[in-house]
Amino acid sequence: MRTEDLSKSYLDRAISATNLYVETYNKNMANEIANGICVPLGKEFKEDRFKSMTGYWWMDKYDGIIRWDKIKRGGES
Repeated sequence: MRTEDLSKSYLDRAISATNLYVETYNKNMANEIANGICVPLGKEFKEDRFKSMTGYWWMDKYDGIIRWDKIKRGGES
């Protein structure tokens, strides 16, 4: 099994992971969010986590980018 050089795609992986986490959390917690038990994750969460993973600022153009092709293939190149 071939693996990709993570150093070449780390930024893309961090963008995807940030979006996927927020999307999944908000979906899984939809009932709790609707009932006021917790709040949905949004831009502030993305900015904080992305900055801690990469040292870079989150940009609005990153919203919605998830590397589904890599997830479905298990990360193989």
